Amino acid sequence: MTEFTKVMSVPILPGLKGTGEHDHCPASANHGLPGAWWGIHVEDPTKSTMFVNYETPDAYAAFQRSATCCPELQKAVSVPHEATFDAILSPPAGKVLGAAPIIEVAKLQLKAGVTREAWLAQMVLMQKLLDAIDACKGYAAGFVEGNDDYLILVGWDTVESHTEWMKGEKATPGSPVHDFGAMIETSEMHHIAIREVMPGASRH
Repeated sequence: MTEFTKVMSVPILPGLKGTGEHDHCPASANHGLPGAWWGIHVEDPTKSTMFVNYETPDAYAAFQRSATCCPELQKAVSVPHEATFDAILSPPAGKVLGAAPIIEVAKLQLKAGVTREAWLAQMVLMQKLLDAIDACKGYAAGFVEGNDDYLILVGWDTVESHTEWMKGEKATPGSPVHDFGAMIETSEMHHIAIREVMPGASRH
């Protein structure tokens, strides 16, 4: 069955803002979801993002209204969000969301004329670069449902690991990063410090 990832901006969860180990939302069931995670924006700590993996709209709806969900989280997923979208990511998003303390979230609009086939071929080269980096803890990527935007999630051990790696690649002639950037019209990128792992999710 296809697994979707819903990405949404949510209010800061006041009862779950610990700055040490990952806070845990007590719940007695996983709501029938493969997993859900949330975290605070590194660049703007007044914002947070939630990632929810689900297989059917009914499963997500059940999660929203679940009485076993802690009150802060239930409120957060029930109010209007600044931005929300769904994507089918490969590998499944849980592998990276459950493995890294920092998640790079990049939503990209491709330039006119860039085909999906050409873009995916370029992504293969980018993934080979990431596979060779110890500081990279995995990735998931795919097109956003309903349009041609592309979502990339990359796990890092620190924000600096990402920024220093990108700086080095941009300074390297012939790096796939150059052709990658040339295909992008606009991009939105930020880093999330993962704070929450809910039942159904795991860190390995």
